[in-house]
Amino acid sequence: MTYRLFLCATTALAGLSAPAAADVSAQDVWTSWQELSASVGQTVAAETEDMSGATLTVSGVTITQDTDDMTLDGAIDEVTFTENGDGTVSIEMSPSYTMQTTTTVDGETLETSIAIEQSNMMMLASGDPGSIDYAITADAITASIVPPNEEDGLTDGLIEFGLTDVDAGYSTVAGDLTELAGEITAGGALLSVTGTDDGSEFALTGAAADINVTSAAVLPQIESDDMAAMIDAGFVTETLVTHGEASYDIAATGDEAFQLAGAAASGRFELAISQDGLVYDVSNTAVSMTVSGDEIPFPEVTANLEEIGIGISIPVTETAEPEPFSALVNLSGLTISDMIWGVFDPAGQLPRDPATLLIEVSGQARWLQNIFDTEAMDEAEVPGELSALNLDTLTLSLAGAELTGTGGFTFDNSDTETFDGMPAPDGQVDLQLVGGVALLDTLVAMGFVPQEQAMAARMFMGLFAQPGEGEDTLVSTIEVQPDGSIFANGQQLQ
Repeated sequence: MTYRLFLCATTALAGLSAPAAADVSAQDVWTSWQELSASVGQTVAAETEDMSGATLTVSGVTITQDTDDMTLDGAIDEVTFTENGDGTVSIEMSPSYTMQTTTTVDGETLETSIAIEQSNMMMLASGDPGSIDYAITADAITASIVPPNEEDGLTDGLIEFGLTDVDAGYSTVAGDLTELAGEITAGGALLSVTGTDDGSEFALTGAAADINVTSAAVLPQIESDDMAAMIDAGFVTETLVTHGEASYDIAATGDEAFQLAGAAASGRFELAISQDGLVYDVSNTAVSMTVSGDEIPFPEVTANLEEIGIGISIPVTETAEPEPFSALVNLSGLTISDMIWGVFDPAGQLPRDPATLLIEVSGQARWLQNIFDTEAMDEAEVPGELSALNLDTLTLSLAGAELTGTGGFTFDNSDTETFDGMPAPDGQVDLQLVGGVALLDTLVAMGFVPQEQAMAARMFMGLFAQPGEGEDTLVSTIEVQPDGSIFANGQQLQ
């Protein structure tokens, strides 16, 4: 499925906006649907159009799209547009409709079937012909998807996704750049995936509460599946999804049976792509997981996390000057079951405090071409230039020891000889290790680390670190200079 079809599906379930104080007719709304579809490369047409009184009825509606690698065919029996006499239009459509997609991947044709069901859905259009707002409510909206059967993937599969208690809407503004914006709220979401995978029966179920989705898009009036060209023409997409309590269960039966169950108290997902860059951010709080199976040498493995997240923000287009970027990895408050601890530490010698890994970096860099231009990226000897890299936060705590650090470096891209092809760095990083010696001694006593390796580790720490404030505390400042010199706590290493 191309990103255009994804965008259509996203915006069709987007946003809530208040009716504007203007007039829109039934024909205006129907025409807007056709024009909006055309702006994303689709054709919406009807076998018949009948205006009777205040109601426009379009029957035999078809939705088609044909690109180099995908075709789309959709059908809706009937849609009615009724003018309410106050400048708004009420829209009703058949409670179910279908879509089929055909995609070519590596010469293989893959067909997907999608059936949409809508329960008690009401839609109200308002505004003016060039800027139409939609308000939507529904008891439930569900999609049943029959994915293509593949020899090395899920066969006889069925994917079902549904939203309940839907309150949504979206707005459109026509022009050289079509603008879309909106919000959707739902009381709950349900997901079910079943099928056969490598001879095993596979089933996934998931549920989430308090769904909120906000989205916006800007669509240039060009016919292209080239993301780089679309971005250069002004393409923008922004989506933020948040949810409350969520849970899932994955089970497989057969030669390699397993079961995985998990839950989270809340979560968020953010994705944005434009000339300003790419932003990707996903996180969950109060995460729990339990896994069991034939290949796991325990009755079950359980783990809990206070928070888990990953995020990046990077430029995507070619620029003359460096642009800011950042990245985050967060695994906070990780705990595992006592059963697992008991396997390698039955005497309880290691502290079982929650473990944490938190890394935050930022900096300045520039691409020498649009990163979505795959051909240019493949041909580029050096795809970009790094000008600055900052270690904003480093926290690694495990088994009673904690490593922290901050620092930063700038890079001279005109000098790639001093450091053997790498731009010459200039800067330093400050590190602190608390409890490291005690952890090493405990691992030696438990037999996990041989004495000779422990001696080598102590020599390494003595070379790169010095005592800090507090018991069992080591600190180190590693400095790199543009001439190739490397210092540890003022002592030159190179």
